Amino acid sequence: MDVSEVVHRVALAYWPLIIGLSLLGAMAGGALHVNDSPVYTSDVRFVLDAPDPQAAAESTSIADAAKSIATSPSHISAALALAGVRRDIVRYATQNIELQPLGTSGVLDLQVKDPDREAAAVIANALAKDIIDTRSIVARDRSNALLATLSDEIKSTNDAIAKVDAAIAGFRPSSDPSVSAATLSGLYSERASLAQERLTLQSEVNSITESLAMRPQAGIIEPAVAAAQPDPSRAPIDVALGILGGLVVGLMLASLLAALRPRIKGAHQIEQAFEAPVLGDFDPLDEEVDATLGARVRIAGNRAGVKNFQLVAVDGSREATGLVSMLAERLGTPEVSSSAPVPLNGNGQAIVRARRKSTQPPITVTTFNVSDFSKNGVVPETALILVAPDVLHRRDLETAVYLTSLTGWPVAGIVTYSKRALQNAGLGRLRRTDLITLRPDRDIVERFTYRAGSK
Repeated sequence: MDVSEVVHRVALAYWPLIIGLSLLGAMAGGALHVNDSPVYTSDVRFVLDAPDPQAAAESTSIADAAKSIATSPSHISAALALAGVRRDIVRYATQNIELQPLGTSGVLDLQVKDPDREAAAVIANALAKDIIDTRSIVARDRSNALLATLSDEIKSTNDAIAKVDAAIAGFRPSSDPSVSAATLSGLYSERASLAQERLTLQSEVNSITESLAMRPQAGIIEPAVAAAQPDPSRAPIDVALGILGGLVVGLMLASLLAALRPRIKGAHQIEQAFEAPVLGDFDPLDEEVDATLGARVRIAGNRAGVKNFQLVAVDGSREATGLVSMLAERLGTPEVSSSAPVPLNGNGQAIVRARRKSTQPPITVTTFNVSDFSKNGVVPETALILVAPDVLHRRDLETAVYLTSLTGWPVAGIVTYSKRALQNAGLGRLRRTDLITLRPDRDIVERFTYRAGSK
């Protein structure tokens, strides 16, 4: 199966389904934005009191810490209160606030989306200031707590040194000089150790104080301002995605239907299915097709070597059966009378000249009739002309196979028709009697006599 056949059996055969699902996907994508209101984005750029990052991972870490502060419910609630608006805090934190680092520069960009342009700018500036203040307070409190701890340890060390100094000052030598020397040496050693400990603690205090003095300063680089234009809507993108999704689903369903319920469409595929030529497409409203179709039927008869044609519809509907009767009447009527006025010299005068007698054997075209089987057992030199819709299903093929196997007659050709043309012609309202409906799942041909429109 080549690509063109796949396109015909899937895309062209089921194009209403594919287009319908694509339109449904487009409507679904558009329905997501029916109640959308304009959204404005305000962004503020700021830096924190952190060392400049040396890699992207460090920038991401700083941004994550800042975003954790900005999306805290208490901070968002305070910013919303400052802007004078009421929003869903949880949804606002997850959908309306974005914070990203600008490369490895250490600069952070905070974006706030809100239907109110003024509120978006106020909330963005409030959150940026809140991030800076919170970060500074946390760092300062941690440093102050460490300095207070070191000060307490230094004070305790000073008290211990004072006690040792008092012990040294009030030392009284004993009667044994060796004992006195050992005691005094121990006091001096203890004082030296305490003095070294105090020096170490003091060095830590100086280091912390120096780090606080050298700490980078946090601040807002560019405050947020009210946006002049709303953000572009996502509706076109979602509609396009909906069309794409509907197209994919439509093609999948069309492929599945083509595999489970194959359809044959087009003259070439119909000829391959029945192994017979398509003689033409019959339109009940087009009277000019008779001459061409009759000539093709005669050619098919000469090719098959038959004189009698039985017209039968592979579709047992009322419209198709009425079309068979109409087609039999038209093909069975002589196209031109034995003598007809024919203009010869173009001067407006018509010369009536007798038509020459045809040397071709007469060909009869009748509707399929089971009573023909009772005449000598078989109708000689007979072939079938199938009247089939321009789109065939598997059951139509089964009907044709059943009919040819039942009669033993070959299929000389196919006349196709459009079901829409039949409906426009009103064949469903024609009064036809003695119509044949074939059932391939039965062993006989049933005859139904009915009158359209009867109760």
